[in-house]
Amino acid sequence: NLVTTTRDLVRRVGSNGHLIITDFHPHNLLAGMRTSFVHGETKFYIPNFIHLPSVYVKLTSEEGMNLVEFHETGHVDGYPQMPATISVVFRRDGS
Repeated sequence: NLVTTTRDLVRRVGSNGHLIITDFHPHNLLAGMRTSFVHGETKFYIPNFIHLPSVYVKLTSEEGMNLVEFHETGHVDGYPQMPATISVVFRRDGS
């Protein structure tokens, strides 16, 4: 549950603290790609759920955090314009 998880993470961020969230880019999931890794000769698939970056921003801002950085990085073989990951950085301003 993204709402519960995000609230739990934000609650642990202190005054002037940062929260960094990275994820497989949702464009890749929408294109039917799956996250996986190979160990030995076995390929393992990781379950994914599509969460748009705007949802992360909405949930964290509702908990008093501000977006300070947003990055789309990496590349996907065969899709030169499609980033592989997103990284978002939020800050809780202290008083």
